[in-house]
Amino acid sequence: MLRRRNCHEQGIRSVGFRPALLLSVLAALLISLAPGSGTAAAHGSVVNPASRNYGCWLRWGSDFQNPAMAQQDPMCWQAWQDNRS
Repeated sequence: MLRRRNCHEQGIRSVGFRPALLLSVLAALLISLAPGSGTAAAHGSVVNPASRNYGCWLRWGSDFQNPAMAQQDPMCWQAWQDNRS
């Protein structure tokens, strides 16, 4: 008696399997060759280059109430006067 095969018995050699496999392997290869960029590499970060807030904190963090800041670092002085928090 002849037995008919259903779609699950075709095995690995189905018509669309090899092109799909080749395309998947090629895509994986191309993706793995692309150089990865760091986190937000094009935009910098809070510390590099230093934002105005972080730069002022580095320069005046422990001495933020020094009146000499108005002459030596007017940008930080103005920022501190504008928003003290």
